[in-house]
Amino acid sequence: MSWFLIYVLNSLSGYFIHHVLLGNTYKQIASALHADVKDRLWAFIIISISSSFFTFIYSQWRRSATVTEGLKFGLFAGIWITFSEYFSAYASSDAIPLSLTIEWIVLGLLQSCFAGYILALIYNYRNEKPVPTF
Repeated sequence: MSWFLIYVLNSLSGYFIHHVLLGNTYKQIASALHADVKDRLWAFIIISISSSFFTFIYSQWRRSATVTEGLKFGLFAGIWITFSEYFSAYASSDAIPLSLTIEWIVLGLLQSCFAGYILALIYNYRNEKPVPTF
């Protein structure tokens, strides 16, 4: 259940981030990019599926499944994923400005922290514990 919920969360928040928030930015640099992303939507599905894998890592890493622990896990996973993914994209293309890279990282960290929060809530619910406060 947690994998599916995180998959849905990643898909919806990814759409919101990349189409709603950053859509105009992408239109401005579209001529410098090499591909029309509509032809590669399948790759975004694979990215969402593989990003959801961190639910398994969380299930092995967690100790008490508190909200704080979920946020911390989301932050750690987000740092690992976003920095390596987005700085790699920045370093490999002159078309991607540093400002966009920073936006990707900040929004990606928020996305992963929210996913960690949701995972903590799921594991708290599964363990039938009351939802802890900060």
